[in-house]
Amino acid sequence: MAIANDSALAVTQPTKSTTEKICQALRERVLSGKYSAGMQLRQNDIASQFGVSHIPVREALQILKFEGLVEQIANRGAFVASISLEELRNIWSLRRKLEPMAIEQAIVRITEPELRTAETIVRSSTKESDNLSLVKLNWDFHLCLYKPCGNALLLEFIENLYRKADRYSCVLWTNHEYGAQAETEHFEILECFKSRDVDRAVERSLQHIDAVERLVEQSFASQSRHK
Repeated sequence: MAIANDSALAVTQPTKSTTEKICQALRERVLSGKYSAGMQLRQNDIASQFGVSHIPVREALQILKFEGLVEQIANRGAFVASISLEELRNIWSLRRKLEPMAIEQAIVRITEPELRTAETIVRSSTKESDNLSLVKLNWDFHLCLYKPCGNALLLEFIENLYRKADRYSCVLWTNHEYGAQAETEHFEILECFKSRDVDRAVERSLQHIDAVERLVEQSFASQSRHK
């Protein structure tokens, strides 16, 4: 996925727009691995690179801190956050609690057009090879199914978890076999929604969550063996 051209981030743009563009660019660099864990993110360097003041850079770093991609260390500055098995397990544990709630509330309200949109998203993912695009399509699919729940606070919590999970999930999309597995599981979940089978939809979704966690843990173990 191409990162927005730095020259497009002119100082004359509204601060909010500039902040969002810087945030997106930095987010993509972290998720793609271009910015590795522990790397320092110097405000002066980033501001100079994008041709902006420190204000939108500071705001962007705060957003990324909230998403779990950046950590602020007192008297030292901002760094790309580390990833750990403990955090992974905490994120996925919360997903197991919250996503079934969204499913139970959404499945009785979801409309046929929304189901067709979800199916289109899954089919789009079969044609996509860019890892960051696949991560986004993954969230788009789940959001399409959960949004009809009508519980804005619940959706906000779930989206925050997905943001924090992105760095863990992203590594899986480098494995084409996982991509095929994810598509199969998404279609199975979608069929449960189409038939309004709440119990089965929750069961398949939890199996899907468990499968991703196992694969990420395996990638951690593999990386540790090769160090």
